[in-house]
Amino acid sequence: MANDFRFNDPNLKDPIKDVQDPLKDPLQNEIQKPPGFFQTLRNPMELLFEESLPASLYQWITGNTKKKQALDAKRFLQRFPE
Repeated sequence: MANDFRFNDPNLKDPIKDVQDPLKDPLQNEIQKPPGFFQTLRNPMELLFEESLPASLYQWITGNTKKKQALDAKRFLQRFPE
């Protein structure tokens, strides 16, 4: 050989010491827990005003129903295609 460099020399110093396992995803270090029961509950006022029978009744009385909103959006998209 051109050089007599031995890789199995026990006195050889490795300058790279903090190489992590490349197969481990660093984002998965902490196992993510799903939210608990109380964290998944919605605000009662939000439910009352947005997704309830009184809200639907109010929209129906005022004429601002989801069907009307969808038709308005469709007309807008037809007028301005891009």
